[in-house]
Amino acid sequence: MIAQKLNFGDEIRAIAPSRSLSVARQDVFENALKFLSDKGYIVSFSTNSREIDETNSSSIQSRVEDLHTAFIDKNVKAIIACVGGFNVNQILEYIDYSIIQDNPKILCGFSDITALSNAIYTKTGLVTYCGTNFTSFGFSDGIEYTNQYFEKCLINSGEYFIEPSQQAKEYYVIQEGSCEGEIVGGNLCTLNLLQGTQFILKNKILFLEDDNIVGDYFPLEFDRNLQSLINKAKI
Repeated sequence: MIAQKLNFGDEIRAIAPSRSLSVARQDVFENALKFLSDKGYIVSFSTNSREIDETNSSSIQSRVEDLHTAFIDKNVKAIIACVGGFNVNQILEYIDYSIIQDNPKILCGFSDITALSNAIYTKTGLVTYCGTNFTSFGFSDGIEYTNQYFEKCLINSGEYFIEPSQQAKEYYVIQEGSCEGEIVGGNLCTLNLLQGTQFILKNKILFLEDDNIVGDYFPLEFDRNLQSLINKAKI
C-alpha cells in the first residue's frame, strides 16, 4: 500500500514520537520551518510535540495521540518526525494500526523512527520512507541534495536513480551484483530493538545507517549488531 504523493501547498504534520521538539535549537527550528514554508508547504505541529520530560521525550499517551490525530486529520497529507531519539519503541504496542490502515499517508523519518516505520509497514503494509526529519531541514550542509531526494520520493511518481552526494565521503563496493525485492531497514541499532517482536520483517533486502557513538570501536560494534540481526531475524 502506497500513500498518495505530496503536492506543493499540502499540509505536512511534524510529530515527536521519539524525542521532544523542544530539544531542537531555535535557529534550527526556524531554518527548517522557513525552508519548508518557502517551498510552498503548510507545516503544522502536533499538540504535544514540545511536551518534554526527564528523558527529553513525552508520555506514551501523548505520542500515540499525536500519531493517531495526524493520520486521522484529513487536511494532513504527510507526516514527518520532528527529530530522532531513543525510545519510539515504547509506543509500538499502543498504536491502533487500523487507524493507519484506513488513513494511509506518507510517514518520513530516520534514526530512532526506524522502529515506528518498520512496525507500521509490518502491521499495515503501508510503505514508509526512511528520510529526513523536520529538523534536518534546518541545517544548510547538504540541504539541497536532501530536498532533491525528498521531492523525488514524496512528490514525483516516476522512477529515479540515486546519485551519490558530492559532499559525501567516498564509498566502495564490497561485492558487486544485483538483486530485486522489497527494501526495508534504517538505523541498525534501532532495527535490532525489534528482534523477537511482532514488528520484525523477514526475507527482504536490507539497507542500514548507523551512528558512531563508540568511537574507534564502531566497525566492531556495527559488525556484531549486524550479525545479531542476521542470526535472529533471518532477513
